[in-house]
Amino acid sequence: MEYGYDELKDSIKDAEFRKSFSFEILRAASDLCNQHESLDYGRDLIIRMLEYRSDFNSSVLNALLRKVGLFPYIKDHTEDQALDFFDSLAFELHKPHDGNIVFHSLQAKVFSKLINGENVVLSAPTSFGKSILIDSLIESRSFNRVVIILPTLALIDETRQRITEKFTDDVKVITHSSQKELEGNCSINIYALTQERALEIGTIDSIDLLVVDEFYKIDPKYEESDERALILNYAFHKLVKRSKQFYLLGPNIEDVKGLNFYSKDFHFIPTKFSTVAADIFHHNYKKNDPKKNSTLLELVYRNDDSKIVYCQSPNSASDVAKILVANNGFPVTDEIDEAIDWISSNFSAHWVVSTALRKGIGLHHGGVPRALQQWMIKAFNEGLLKVLVCTSTIIEGVNTVAKNVIVYDRRKSTTTLDFFSFKNILGRAGRMGEHFVGECHILEVAPKEEFFDVAFPIEFPDQYQRPSWYLLFDDDDPKPEIPDGRFSDALNNGILSQEFLKKNLPLDIDGQIKLAKDLIDNHGYDMGCIFEGEYPSYSEKEIIFRLCYSSFLSHYLKQYEVFNHIQLLTKVEAIIQSRDLASYLSDRTKARDGDKSLVIENELRFIRNVVCFSLPRALKALINISYEVFAGIVETDALEFYALNLENMGIQPAFFSLEEFGIPYQLAKKISRKYDQKNQDETPNIETAISFVKNITQSNFVAQLSPFEVRLLANFERTVR
Repeated sequence: MEYGYDELKDSIKDAEFRKSFSFEILRAASDLCNQHESLDYGRDLIIRMLEYRSDFNSSVLNALLRKVGLFPYIKDHTEDQALDFFDSLAFELHKPHDGNIVFHSLQAKVFSKLINGENVVLSAPTSFGKSILIDSLIESRSFNRVVIILPTLALIDETRQRITEKFTDDVKVITHSSQKELEGNCSINIYALTQERALEIGTIDSIDLLVVDEFYKIDPKYEESDERALILNYAFHKLVKRSKQFYLLGPNIEDVKGLNFYSKDFHFIPTKFSTVAADIFHHNYKKNDPKKNSTLLELVYRNDDSKIVYCQSPNSASDVAKILVANNGFPVTDEIDEAIDWISSNFSAHWVVSTALRKGIGLHHGGVPRALQQWMIKAFNEGLLKVLVCTSTIIEGVNTVAKNVIVYDRRKSTTTLDFFSFKNILGRAGRMGEHFVGECHILEVAPKEEFFDVAFPIEFPDQYQRPSWYLLFDDDDPKPEIPDGRFSDALNNGILSQEFLKKNLPLDIDGQIKLAKDLIDNHGYDMGCIFEGEYPSYSEKEIIFRLCYSSFLSHYLKQYEVFNHIQLLTKVEAIIQSRDLASYLSDRTKARDGDKSLVIENELRFIRNVVCFSLPRALKALINISYEVFAGIVETDALEFYALNLENMGIQPAFFSLEEFGIPYQLAKKISRKYDQKNQDETPNIETAISFVKNITQSNFVAQLSPFEVRLLANFERTVR
């Protein structure tokens, strides 16, 4: 009897057939594994058998697992039946060190190359087990200084927690440039940084291993923000020259171009080797088909398996959460209840994040503050939340334990979801060692399959629309000729040098030139208004905001319904002068008609993206450009203090930064004030802030906190060193 892949896949699910014809299924899977072109299909079927392991002969199944390289899944069938010699030998040979970690065959191959000092570019599915490889490289003690560039703060936090919990005190994870390295020959320092922070570690002259996670973002076609792609390229360009070797990893890449610029040999290893299987179901609904929501409800509430629901935007995620909440829910634990009480008090009871949690449903998107995003992932992975409604934030590599993925939208923001991102989302279904077989339900029409390659722009700067790409090159690099016209006019502008423009990457070059000309044209007036006094007055802020708005922010702020610098100043002043965040959000929901939750999310995005990032960055550009055009004769202390105050929402910067360690702003504000009471004249760095938090967890201060805040501090104490 002959079976094809699809027949076998269905047969494994059929309990009666599976038990009656288990040897026939094993034999057919073995036949697929004997041919190179069908090996991946054979491996997929063997993984599916693991869901029903007791129905298959253990010795034969272990032999097949060994055959396809899935050594971590080899195990004794019963307590009194040990592995045979060959299975036991394969199992032990794929342990990189003493301990419980066992590599699959391709992990072992990549590990061997890296340990031997070779450069590796790995393209592998989400379930490949890339984190285990990094941890094993650290455990080998072959690398004393490792720099890992990660695309998000969420990934930094996950990496920090994982490494901190796994290794002893002689391994330190550094996430800020202000942190000091451990000293001593046996010490290992692991830098886990975004590309922006990676540029701040200029004092490091030698790196043993440079790791770039989600390296495909170096190609602007895969990165929503052209600015972030530019900074990632610049960071890689700087650091790879100081690195003994590199390890680039990401999913679904079929070719790499431009990396030869660095004249370093490397092994490109593209593979579909997966440790989980997935059943994919295409529903093909139109966007507004009522059956789409009916199917969503049926899929979410048919059982209590963990599920991720992908949506195109925060607004869509909120709408989906409301649909789910209105129709059913899941039981919640005491920890969830504590989180609901805290969120309702510190943000608003009207916020959909709060109302969704009441039904056991979490939200994860850019409108949710980072500390809460981290808590949502933790609660989901621990099974406290059964459903996580999210946007593309989930694509960025954060590890989740989800058996099922539901793709609700076929868009990413306002554009059609590309096949690359689509594949990454599907890769979230299943989890090595926990869910052997995941399910993916695509409610709308799936995007068409595409070929994926990654091009390093340094080899092809003429293919990009911004002159900034020509600033990547150092003095010792072979440089392309800058094209005449717009590019040459911007880079050879006669006011701001190319070296200065490079320091201000990724700020818009035309905006910088405009600001420099404005300052020169209004020299005496702007000098008197901006650079005198201890803190800018309202009228002085009007001048500052006019310059920043017209040069850098006018187009960007339209999405927040801010159309001039006075509107921007009025909004920022209202935020800074409010008693607390909850009071400000309450005032805004009363002042605006419509969906209160939507108002709250828009305000939180404005605070995060504008008040704490874009506006302070524009202010710092104003300071730097003033120094450049006025030859350093200006006093900028007051303006620098004002920018710092905005960026950190009025508290000490070191304590504001604790949000990426899982401490939300409201709790950080309480801790910062406690610190200021005891240390009025001191400005703490991040390590001082961490030490202070650890100390107060043992004091009476904890008695003043809510149960949810106490839980957050307990997690901080356990995972931060």
